[in-house]
Amino acid sequence: MSLTTSTRTSTILAALLSAFLLAPASVSAHGVVTEVRINGQPFRGPEPNQGFRAPGNSIVRQVLDTSPVQGANNPDLACGRSSTLANQIADVNAGDEVQFAWSAGWPHRVGPILTYMASCGDVPCDQFDASGARWFKIGQQGKKPDSGEWFQADIANGAPGRAQIPPNLAPGNYIIRHELIALHIGMTRGGAEFYPSCSQLRVHGGGNGRPAEHELVTFPGGYSDDHPGIFVPGIFEPGFQYNFPGPEISSLAGGGGAPAPAPAPVPAPVPEEKAPEAPPSDPVNNGSNNAPAPPPPQQEAPPAPSPAPETSPAPVPAPAPVPIRRCRKRPTAKERAARNAARDAAASPTPIAMEVVDVETNPPSLVKARRHHSRVMRRLAYSHSH
Repeated sequence: MSLTTSTRTSTILAALLSAFLLAPASVSAHGVVTEVRINGQPFRGPEPNQGFRAPGNSIVRQVLDTSPVQGANNPDLACGRSSTLANQIADVNAGDEVQFAWSAGWPHRVGPILTYMASCGDVPCDQFDASGARWFKIGQQGKKPDSGEWFQADIANGAPGRAQIPPNLAPGNYIIRHELIALHIGMTRGGAEFYPSCSQLRVHGGGNGRPAEHELVTFPGGYSDDHPGIFVPGIFEPGFQYNFPGPEISSLAGGGGAPAPAPAPVPAPVPEEKAPEAPPSDPVNNGSNNAPAPPPPQQEAPPAPSPAPETSPAPVPAPAPVPIRRCRKRPTAKERAARNAARDAAASPTPIAMEVVDVETNPPSLVKARRHHSRVMRRLAYSHSH
């Protein structure tokens, strides 16, 4: 082997060894919040625990190291990797600005800056478990509208992150969560890197504002690995428009707030049909811009119809009297004889000729003959009638 070849091989091996030795440092050397400043007063942040370092006195909760939290469902997403309670609480007034200084040499320049707050309730925040916190967003910054550069690049240049306590926020105990999301490999699902930092506050002021229920989120729970602000395949394409993850900025901080859930559709009631009403004689002002229509011309009212003559019901004819049948009185023998004689006389034929005999006036034979004649005539009349 020649000297030149040996030297070249040694150089390559040295470069590979140097890259191998420096790789862990470059991967883990990201950053943490080193100082919080409120109204010019600085509050120093603790150095990462690294498995041996005590947190010291601070309002900033200590994290394990400078490595990012990865995965939207990671339990460390609330306040950072293995974060622990801080032992101090800073007093702040509603409306004050809070600044967050990150460790020198912040390496990332692509991704948003977001700030949240959560109430600790009646518990002092140095005793509050942030895993149960409900957060509302008070600020967010993405790409600069003029240059297209990200505001996170200012952090890399040494500028602090900034957020304002909502002016009308009700007094109480609050945690403020300041977060950088590095998206330099956000075009890969799961490639987003989260760097949250939590500080403990006591807010003073005369406000009474509280976040709306629909503005509150939890961590984990507030983000999704598939959200277009976390998984961003086109982040380096020209004209890329960024979509922030999480809820909208709370209305307390001047945002619109996330829309409330829509109610279940209710079927519209069917209007009842009403008889048309006569228009009023005077025009009505309904508040519209259109001039009221002129009243219709007066028309003579039609003459009232003459009342119909009263009619009485037709009389009901009385029923015809029913003749009373009475038993006929049975004639006596004398009356029957007289009636028979009259009938016989009426039925007697007119004599055609009569022989005149000069006899006695009423001899017995004549009387007997008359009687015989009467009986004959009765029989004859009876035979004719039947």
